[in-house]
Amino acid sequence: MSHELPAAGYGFIWPQLGFASDGESIRVSCRQSSALSQEPIHYLSEFDVAVPARVFETGIDSFMDLVLRRLDILGETDLHLLWREVLAERADRDKLSIWFGGIRVAHKGERDAAYDEAAVSAAMKKPEITLKVALGLGRGRDRVLTCDLTKEYVAINGDYRS
Repeated sequence: MSHELPAAGYGFIWPQLGFASDGESIRVSCRQSSALSQEPIHYLSEFDVAVPARVFETGIDSFMDLVLRRLDILGETDLHLLWREVLAERADRDKLSIWFGGIRVAHKGERDAAYDEAAVSAAMKKPEITLKVALGLGRGRDRVLTCDLTKEYVAINGDYRS
């Protein structure tokens, strides 16, 4: 699979970049601008490099985190929505981990190998439960407080498993 981003003068201010992947690595290439180019910015050098896919993805995640942090300075904009959608598309079930009351129940998108139903059941009976979800999408954090589930509601729904 390969993809090419348009160069300066077409809504982007980076050079004409090409991306090609074989699944193991991403080949990133950039060509210098033509001497006769009418583009407002000319690029004088070029490169062609293979980057391990995992390293490339880590760099993309860091870049997206940086963009969202800078957008936060502007307040909520349509760009936030766009970048959040892009970030959501990067979500990978294999990076997901979930904890109930400090007990990890899912890891890398699967039921945790050390899952213990009795321990989780005991944790769920406490008056306060901390639910932690790690999406593997960066360093963002949020805190949500919720309450007031009746005993009957919990009893009815406590028997369901997915």
